[in-house]
Amino acid sequence: MRMKLALTSLLSAVAIVVMPGIALAGFAPADRATLQCISPTNCPGASYVTFNSFTNAPNYGDERAFFDAKDASITSPGGFQDKLTVTHGQRIFMRVYVHNNANESAIGQAAATAKNTRIQALLETNKKTSHVASAAITADNANPATVSDTVELTGANPFTMVFDRNAPVNVTYRPNGTGDWVTRPLPGATFANDQTINANVGDWRGCFEFGALITFTAIVSMDVPKIEVPPQIPPTPTPPSAGKPGALPVTGGAGSVLGVFTGVSAAAGAVHYLWGRRFGQ
Repeated sequence: MRMKLALTSLLSAVAIVVMPGIALAGFAPADRATLQCISPTNCPGASYVTFNSFTNAPNYGDERAFFDAKDASITSPGGFQDKLTVTHGQRIFMRVYVHNNANESAIGQAAATAKNTRIQALLETNKKTSHVASAAITADNANPATVSDTVELTGANPFTMVFDRNAPVNVTYRPNGTGDWVTRPLPGATFANDQTINANVGDWRGCFEFGALITFTAIVSMDVPKIEVPPQIPPTPTPPSAGKPGALPVTGGAGSVLGVFTGVSAAAGAVHYLWGRRFGQ
C-alpha cells in the first residue's frame, strides 16, 4: 500500500477519476519530475504549473497517490486505502486530492495559475471480480498535462459499480486560500453516465493554501450465489395403535358402545354390556 498521511484539516473523503493516458494501476506518469519539502514548513514549489508531485507533503505525504477510498460507513477521519475488498450493496466513499504545486511567490500568480482545470473520475463497466477505479487531473498549461491515480477493488464474486447520483460531489477547501476549511458542492460537476464524473473547475491557483479534496460515492452490485435448499420430505406417518386384541371401548355410555354391536339386538347387547361392566357380570 502506498503510504499517505491523514490530512489534518481536510477530513472529508474523495474519489474517482480517469483521463487519457493513465496507467492500468497506480499513479501516472510514474516518471514525472517530483518535488520535496526541505522541512514541514519549507516546501519550495515548482517554477511551472504541475499537479500532485510532492513526495513528502507535510499534510498528505506522497501526493502522486492522490486517489483513495474507504467504506462509506466509516465516518471518522482516515481509513482511506488504495486497495479495498468489497461486498454486495456496499457504498464506497472516494476522494481526490488536488494541489497545484506551482510556486506563486517565485513566478507570480498569473504564471502559477492552472488554466481550464478539469477533473474526471471513472469506474469500469464490466462485471468481474477485480476493478480499477481511476481519477485524473488536467489543465491546459500543466506539465505533465494530465496526472492520474487509481484504486483497486476486489470482490468474492463478479460485480459492477456505479456512482451514486443521489450523493453529492463535494469539494473541501479554504476560500481564497485562507480561513477555515469548508465543504460545498463542487461547481461544474456532472455525471456523464453511471461510471463517469466530469468537472471543469476553471483556474486553480498554486501553493498549498489552495489544495483541496473532491469526494463522491460509488455503490457495489455483486452477484450473490443462490443457496440450493434440498426438498423437504415429509416424515412417514405413524399408523394408529391397534390396541389390545379384542378390547372394547370402556368410556362413555350406551351411545358410545352401541356402534360395536350390530344386528337387530344391537341396543339390547349394548345395554347388557354396560350392565355387566357396572355389576361385574
